[in-house]
Amino acid sequence: MHYELGRSVDQERGLIELIVKAAPSAVAVVPAWAARIGISLQALHPGTSDPELATYFVAHVEAAASEAVLKELLRCGEIEGAYAKPRGEPP
Repeated sequence: MHYELGRSVDQERGLIELIVKAAPSAVAVVPAWAARIGISLQALHPGTSDPELATYFVAHVEAAASEAVLKELLRCGEIEGAYAKPRGEPP
């Protein structure tokens, strides 16, 4: 995420931040699965050695598509949860 004058560029572009929780056994495959449906997942805590923190990912999607994307993510059995993060709040 990039910031300009105290506002994120994502907010300016109308993007919503989604937080995704993968099953521990699926951490390696969930980003590839998401890519097949057009979603780019990035590690929320890149480089962590904590196995629990490694299960969290973030995606930035168009606000208009966020509900449909969340529904699609939650259909995947390897995803334990997903939600739209309120702006200005920690994950």
